[in-house]
Amino acid sequence: MVIGVSPASQGFTTPQKQSFKSALLPAPNRGIDTRAAIGAMSPENCIYAYNLVPEEYGMKVRSGFGEHQISLESVSGLGVKTIIPINGITSDKLFAVTNEGIWDVTVAGGTPTLDYTFTTDTTADAGHGVSLHYITTAGNELVFYADSKNGLHTYDVGTDTWIQTINITGLNEVDIAFITVHKQRIWLIEENATSAWYLGVGAVSGAATQFFFGGKFPHGGTLKALINWSVDGGAGVDDLLVAVSSTGDVIVYKGADPSTLETATATGWAVVGTYFIGKIPEGRRFFSEHSGELYLLSSFGLISMSDLLRGVDIRKGSLKSLTYPIASLLRSDLADTGTSLGWEPVFLPSIGSLVISSPQAASDIYLQYVMSLSVEGWGFWRGVPTEAIIEYNNTVYFGTSDNRIMSMNVNKDYVLLDTNDDDYLGQSVDFSLLTAYNDAGSPGMFKIGQYIRPDFLNVANLTYQTRMFYDYSTTEIIFPTGNATVEAGSVWDTAEWDVDIWGSGGSFSSEHDLQGTCNMGRTVAIALRGSAGDEARLVSFDVGWTEGGFA
Repeated sequence: MVIGVSPASQGFTTPQKQSFKSALLPAPNRGIDTRAAIGAMSPENCIYAYNLVPEEYGMKVRSGFGEHQISLESVSGLGVKTIIPINGITSDKLFAVTNEGIWDVTVAGGTPTLDYTFTTDTTADAGHGVSLHYITTAGNELVFYADSKNGLHTYDVGTDTWIQTINITGLNEVDIAFITVHKQRIWLIEENATSAWYLGVGAVSGAATQFFFGGKFPHGGTLKALINWSVDGGAGVDDLLVAVSSTGDVIVYKGADPSTLETATATGWAVVGTYFIGKIPEGRRFFSEHSGELYLLSSFGLISMSDLLRGVDIRKGSLKSLTYPIASLLRSDLADTGTSLGWEPVFLPSIGSLVISSPQAASDIYLQYVMSLSVEGWGFWRGVPTEAIIEYNNTVYFGTSDNRIMSMNVNKDYVLLDTNDDDYLGQSVDFSLLTAYNDAGSPGMFKIGQYIRPDFLNVANLTYQTRMFYDYSTTEIIFPTGNATVEAGSVWDTAEWDVDIWGSGGSFSSEHDLQGTCNMGRTVAIALRGSAGDEARLVSFDVGWTEGGFA
């Protein structure tokens, strides 16, 4: 260097301020929330989460499913429409209902037994019904099953037999589509009726008395369900009877004896409220109870009966409106498939979740809405082909359209009973996530992603890819599905910018592999796509980027 000559004149420049920045981003375990604008979402939320369920400590890859029993078909089975779990006094049973009849599917890996064959109607909608577990005053343990095509059936636990119910007078048992019990009275609803029928206190047979509901429905329609709801209305715990019409009218009754309508007695039968919840989905399984609360599924979402009684505007939601964060998604899906059977909210305590099952739309992939009850965060199950879902002996079971009963107690999907099949060990669970967008503390400034490092817990058989998405893109990473394998990074002189994924060039199966990213934009989000063949829980991301100018 020549003394007296400036460094710049010799090719040196003044050192620039470091533009590289990094941050730690926790997993968005409050899940999907469509209420916020996409540019103003909380980092606790995400834009989508498929098979990554919000839970404690992060987001967990959902459990897989395997065959419990197969080939529930006698001639031409059209799928499993209902599953009936029985936790009995002396024994437990698991039954499945198809269009052909009622099957015993209790034993894992066993051969399904057709215990009762339908003779009235075996068309596509047969077998989609409701059940009721009932113990008589004499101690006899019974299970009733009703559907709109084949009427009412009775299972005697003591004799292990199903029969067509034939000992109720006043109506035709073949027309009974719904059954419930309220204050020790069995109530029955016929298909396409505006009336219900009730038996005497403690009776399971004999004369049924008609009770007319239709004139009390402001929006018309037929009676779809009668639901017994135990609630403390301020004067102690009482059982109310909730009547719901096909158009979404809800009428709440109190009292013990419907023959004393509007009488001024302590047990007099009276209406305590009339409400409207919007169009309900097809079928009679649009409601569920949890922790003393009754929820009704409609075009407004999953409506809390407590909110209705308190006069809460269900369009705006409340703390009890569990689906409020995803109400717009539900409305859209119900508009598309609400006239198809398959919509059903089910609480599954063994996995701490509420699942809203929805019918498969045309050739689309099956999709269920799933909320963690502990963190109240929403995600989706994708690729779980459920037609009916229940919990039995602390395990989740579902029926499929191809006549199988599946149990969700394994780590991969489609684990088969036939060990001679090359794929009997199953397929890894595919998962996908897009976090909320944010400006990384520099509004309007361009960011260039440098690296992403996800942190997982309980990692085994895990493959994933990450990208930084910019300026509100909501697409997904294209990722090959199937069994988890080691993925290599892209190769210089072969891979293309903006097309291929640039990884670390090694295994992606450890806890915190560093992966490269590219492109730039003013707002950024992290996209994650992968597959897991074992338990895995996403905890956080390390993110690095450089910051440029305003334009």
